[in-house]
Amino acid sequence: MAPLGHAASVPSVPGRKVEDFQQLSFLREHVRGLCRLNHSRFPGAQPVSFEKTSIGLLQSEDYWVCEKSDGQRVLILIVIPASTGAQEVFLIDRKNDYYQVEGVVFPHHMPKDPEVARVNGMRNHTLMDGELVIDTDSSGKQKLVLLLFDLIVLDRELLASRPLSKRYGRLKTFVYPPYVDYLKRNPAAAARRPFDVQVKKMDLAYGIQMVLYETVPNLLHGNDGLIFTCLNSGYVMGTDPKILKWKPPNENTIDFKLILRFPPDLERDPRGNLPNLSVMPFFELHQYLGDSAHEDYEFFDELWVEPEEWRQMVESGEQFDDRIVECVWSVDPQPATEPYLSRELSLPPRWRMMRIRDDKHHGNHRSIVDKILKSIRDGVDADELVSAAPAIRAAWKTAEREKLRQGAGQAPAPTSTSSVQSSAQHQSGTPKTIGTQPFDPSLPFGGMAYQGVKGKAPPLGSGGPPGLIRRCPLVDGAQLDTREQPYLSTSRRKELSSLKIDKLQLSDDAVSIAAQYTAGKAILDRQTGESVSLGSQISLDAASLQSAAQGTDTASTSSSAHQSVSAISAQGVLKNFNTIESFRSADKQSIFDDTLRHLWKGLIDRQQEPERFLTTFLALTFADLKKFKFYYWFAYPALTTSPPWEVVDDGPDGNEAWKGVSTKISATQCDVITDWIQQQSIGRGFFLFKAVNSSDARCSRISTYESFFEGVPEQARYVGFVDPSGSSQIPGWPLRNFLAYLHARFGVESAQVICWKDDVGTAASAPTPGRLRSVVGQVRLPAPQSADRASASGLRFDGRQTWLACKPSDTSAPSGVGWERNAQGKLAPKVADLGPLMDPRKLADQAVDLNLKLMRWRIMPEIKLETIQSTRCLLLGAGTLGCYVARSLLGWGVRQITLVDSAKVSFSNPVRQPLFDFEDCLEGGQPKAECAARRLMRIYPGVDAKGISLSIPMPGHPVAPNTEHRVKEDVERLEKLVDEHDVIYLLMDSRESRWLPSLLGAAKSKLVINAALGFDSYLVMRHGGPPIAAEGTEGRPDANKGKTADQSWHGRLGCYFCNDVVAPSDSLTDRTLDQMCTVTRPGLAAIAGASAVELMVSVLQHDLGVNAPATAGETSRQGVEDAQAIADATTVLGIVPHQLRGFLAQFHTLRVVGQAYDRCTGCSAAVVEAYRARGFEMLLNAFNEDKYLEQLTGLDKMYQEAEELEAAVDWDVEDDDEDGF
Repeated sequence: MAPLGHAASVPSVPGRKVEDFQQLSFLREHVRGLCRLNHSRFPGAQPVSFEKTSIGLLQSEDYWVCEKSDGQRVLILIVIPASTGAQEVFLIDRKNDYYQVEGVVFPHHMPKDPEVARVNGMRNHTLMDGELVIDTDSSGKQKLVLLLFDLIVLDRELLASRPLSKRYGRLKTFVYPPYVDYLKRNPAAAARRPFDVQVKKMDLAYGIQMVLYETVPNLLHGNDGLIFTCLNSGYVMGTDPKILKWKPPNENTIDFKLILRFPPDLERDPRGNLPNLSVMPFFELHQYLGDSAHEDYEFFDELWVEPEEWRQMVESGEQFDDRIVECVWSVDPQPATEPYLSRELSLPPRWRMMRIRDDKHHGNHRSIVDKILKSIRDGVDADELVSAAPAIRAAWKTAEREKLRQGAGQAPAPTSTSSVQSSAQHQSGTPKTIGTQPFDPSLPFGGMAYQGVKGKAPPLGSGGPPGLIRRCPLVDGAQLDTREQPYLSTSRRKELSSLKIDKLQLSDDAVSIAAQYTAGKAILDRQTGESVSLGSQISLDAASLQSAAQGTDTASTSSSAHQSVSAISAQGVLKNFNTIESFRSADKQSIFDDTLRHLWKGLIDRQQEPERFLTTFLALTFADLKKFKFYYWFAYPALTTSPPWEVVDDGPDGNEAWKGVSTKISATQCDVITDWIQQQSIGRGFFLFKAVNSSDARCSRISTYESFFEGVPEQARYVGFVDPSGSSQIPGWPLRNFLAYLHARFGVESAQVICWKDDVGTAASAPTPGRLRSVVGQVRLPAPQSADRASASGLRFDGRQTWLACKPSDTSAPSGVGWERNAQGKLAPKVADLGPLMDPRKLADQAVDLNLKLMRWRIMPEIKLETIQSTRCLLLGAGTLGCYVARSLLGWGVRQITLVDSAKVSFSNPVRQPLFDFEDCLEGGQPKAECAARRLMRIYPGVDAKGISLSIPMPGHPVAPNTEHRVKEDVERLEKLVDEHDVIYLLMDSRESRWLPSLLGAAKSKLVINAALGFDSYLVMRHGGPPIAAEGTEGRPDANKGKTADQSWHGRLGCYFCNDVVAPSDSLTDRTLDQMCTVTRPGLAAIAGASAVELMVSVLQHDLGVNAPATAGETSRQGVEDAQAIADATTVLGIVPHQLRGFLAQFHTLRVVGQAYDRCTGCSAAVVEAYRARGFEMLLNAFNEDKYLEQLTGLDKMYQEAEELEAAVDWDVEDDDEDGF
């Protein structure tokens, strides 16, 4: 095992990591577009392990061989943003993280080309493959080098379908020479570059011996075997079976997840629930299962770690658990360390750790592990490889191989690249069709069949006549954006999570939601000159998710109030499931049928607005809020007819079913449609249009069909809708229900349809008359096959039978289609894994909130979590109690914590104060408050933690005249802190230091929580509300909220000083060693700290807050009055005590109620009013004068009265005998 699992030869990726989510998403989407992928994961090719059968591949096909560098695999992205016009270079690691590097420039090989000249002769839209290595020369000097070995995209041209020989040739000819020339002409730029760039040397496969015994020994960087790449293969974005990774069998490695399992500590817990962290654990290796319904990993084997190695791992302080480690199968019987070496043990074969692989999110997949194991068992050693070289060379030299190589040089397509396959489909022709295209109900989504290939939808982008509605809902680009997680974009993930956590909780009831879509778009491909459909992306309305989470009706908060002028609203149903099993096993067809029935009822109800139902959609979801995986499946229920609608095509070539709208409607008439869509607030996505003459053109709502078209000839009638499809020949999904509505309500069997595809957002965005993309066409139901022109099994409406299809088993239930297919074209849900894309800080926020909200789900729906989390807490003291209180506050999700302390971390602190460690004690110690705040933010970055070094002035500690100004500043700073916080914790280790915060809390009506420790006892208490002001009831609570503490049986609750009849004085001078240290049982602080936080939480649940009455003490009388007192002082969390006094020796906690003392030096009316009237002057008197507080409160008079009473007592003992006793 390498020392502590490190490998010095593997470099870190240089540059600035892209943390901004919007920029990162844009870059990933850009790479996805360049590579024409349907996902935005890491697109790099991955090799397979070399096996004995691989030698046959080297003989049957032409291969290159190169050394496999022991480095960091990266892709290199070159882009020039339009906003800056400056070239940017990014390195992409296998985790799909992006790093922007400065000082690296890649000029274009044709700098004078007009397009290139506009960007200063720099290269753009290019993606390369390479590896970062560290070269070390003979003197030990190291240099970072980027080795390029493949070219994926060049100037936006995808080269994946071209053979390696062509790609590598362009890399060496077009990319690398301009880079070298630029450095020669710019020495300053060469000095600034963060790494050198080289092209990796390739050799013919039969040159194995030279590579093994000449190239590899002379490398300046680490080597990890050989790589064989097929010369004539395309670039496969994923696992490529024609890239072979060879290692000596005994050096093949597997990446596992390492899990440390400690044995139970039976001495501390006989039940075995506590781990024994003092002993050596079991080292489990787990293999990755990929996307699984349950665990992502499963146990594979045990890692061999020797005791001395474990000691080194512990001393390193590094975390090894739950990390990816690279392991090798060792057959060496010799142990690595003592005491095994001296025992002359012979060890069996075992797994050994080579290094930690933090560059990988996951270990090797189970399928890869199986292949590597096969390579280990059935591997090819170096001698076998070299001995095969003559046969490989002979195969190269045969005439037949030469002929095959020449033929393959015409860019054969890779066998498993989805982007190349779709490209081939895009370029393929389509069987010619003529006349009309029947609407085939046998297709999964009722897609249009085309003549020649019955029962299949036309290929994407084909030149032949397309279907009326293709197999995908939201056709041609509007299909929920196949690019990746369209619906569950990160901007909507928060709303969906909130809906699940705050509203739905454990309910799987369906809720109403809204979405928006716009007219489809198309762009011109400058490479091919063809129009490329972008369609529209439907997106959930965030307002509707929020209103659903709040339990309000989506319809009442219609998205029309939030949508843009060009957006069309769609109403839908969201059904969220609690478990992945229930999501998978749900009767989806039944849910779909229910939604379809709801749609049908809405269309036939004359009191409803039909447009609301025409774009009905259904969303089935499961939100895994632990792993931030969102499973979703959309459906767009559409009513079908039997037989289906036909599109009339009267063109000579049979492919002109849909013509430009300007062929039938003038520019002035188009303006009428544009104005109507812009101005209409209800039903704006659908319209009726009539053009009797050039000057008489009008639009209307679709429900006015009969009256609007009365007396209008058929050729002047049009029905239209805003079309989300970007294709000119494929209408979008809303058309099907639109036609069904017109047929059912008005008996329409033929119509001229306007598919409006132009933006109507603003006047500036409106298209010019000659550039309208909208189309018009005619659809009709087929010729009648019965006299009554009705389907024998069609739905009935208003006493007549329609051609709308119904269920065979229920003639009143509509039949329809509309389930969305996933990216693979299968009827299956999609998965959006947002975990890798999210900011880890936001992940932590979500996880903390989720744990708390689960409490509200299952146990106490009334708990005021938001009140707790928004509470601003001031912790005076960052020692033992302060650390435990702060950690407990984090557990409740408190977001703002300020710690105040004047001390520094000492060597005795870390073992008792959990926010500090040994490093904090060095160099005189770190300031406690600042150090604790930093540690809190490391534990939970979502907390706003501040540390302030501040000394609190105290009574009995006189203020020298020359320090009076500084003390005044300290007091003002403390006053400001108290004003800015809601709860004040007194966690100091001296009595007098608590006086000033107690006074400020009483004067400013703050909730003060006090905690103090003895050796085996503790006190946790809350201070009562402020005393009633002499001039009135200033600061008193609302009487409508219940009986206050003042009005309760116990009266106003006391503070920390109410039980004392002496003023606080100096207790810190001349202390012995035991008095200077906190001598207390170690577990006591954790109990007291947690109790203090729980007491605060209980008070916050009470409507009266700081003025809440206390629960009767344990010795109080029983009766009706006590029962009412308990009810008054009870919240959802239980009782709200005043004081808790714990005694660890008896493991007992006593509940006490203490009244406020009218002569208290900390909270009495006299003291509070004096502070309010005189401010710092009064405080200065308290600090400097020993008897001031006693005189102010009247304690001095009480002393005098007590002395007088004692003197007046006549102790008569002489008459005892006379009493007869």
